[in-house]
Amino acid sequence: RYRLGEVIGTGGMGTVLRASDELLGREVALKLLREDLAGDPQALARFRQEARIAAQLAHPGIAAVYDFAEEPGRLAIVMELLDGQDLHALIQATGPLEPARAADLLAQAADALAYAHGFGAVHRDIKPANIVLTSDGRVKLTDFGVAFAAGGGQLTTTGALVGTPDYLSPEQVRGERATAASDIYSLGCVGYELVVGRPPFRGDNPIAAATARLDTPAPSPRAANPAVSEALDSVIRCALDPVPNRRFPSPSAMAQALPAAAERRHADHVVVA
Repeated sequence: RYRLGEVIGTGGMGTVLRASDELLGREVALKLLREDLAGDPQALARFRQEARIAAQLAHPGIAAVYDFAEEPGRLAIVMELLDGQDLHALIQATGPLEPARAADLLAQAADALAYAHGFGAVHRDIKPANIVLTSDGRVKLTDFGVAFAAGGGQLTTTGALVGTPDYLSPEQVRGERATAASDIYSLGCVGYELVVGRPPFRGDNPIAAATARLDTPAPSPRAANPAVSEALDSVIRCALDPVPNRRFPSPSAMAQALPAAAERRHADHVVVA
């Protein structure tokens, strides 16, 4: 049914290719599970779980899953083909974004995340590379490969580090169960990077960067980039609070705070890092 084309992306669990759906006559993205993982029961379960969770999430801000194809020795998730680039590639190409634009992209991502949380789905790997900006300016969340649904297993052992170190919440770094608040923290990391051009915490290696947030207060993006308003700085720092119950109570609350934060401008004294 699917005629494979060129590779358009790679990840920890698979390779994404452009493909043509011969039955419905449309272009799609097809994510193939890596061949070396075909015999790994946990990888197979996680891949199926990604398809199952994402297929339930019908939201304009989440990449749609159309089908799950299974042939002997190979699994594939058939997804919406996105025309655009992920935020990691955008930042690499342009550097920090204008704060009002960053706030708009964050609000879109938070709105999509709120929808996923409404279904009990915690993403666990929110990062710029998993947020695609389409050619018409819309944000799409992708890659629910390490997500889990409320009431279901996490498919990882207790204490396992799941996610990308630069964007992990402190509780994830400590090996605790990720929650909706953990996704909000990760989105705060994305917000910081959008306006500063780098993740909020640094280290000599990924693990050092991850553990730095355990004993370091949330950094101020306004201190690193004076163009960031005090209001937007407060939104990002609230999302980055090390204590989960001091963050926004939901992605919806964060999304609602962002438009006003983008509009407010202050000429107050700032400290430049």
